[in-house]
Amino acid sequence: MIAETLGCPVGDFYGVATVRPDLSATVELLRLWNAIASETDRAAVLRCAREAANVVSREVEAV
Repeated sequence: MIAETLGCPVGDFYGVATVRPDLSATVELLRLWNAIASETDRAAVLRCAREAANVVSREVEAV
């Protein structure tokens, strides 16, 4: 479903990306997110992203 939303093949998440250059950072971010095993670390990443995006913080949902 994520690959479909981004308009890229599922294989791009596991190998060399074939997506448009403007989506390469998005794909990298999703790969990195997938590599974070710790819920605490994921919460820290979300806090950082929300701060950078000037989004109001909220309770972290289970992922």
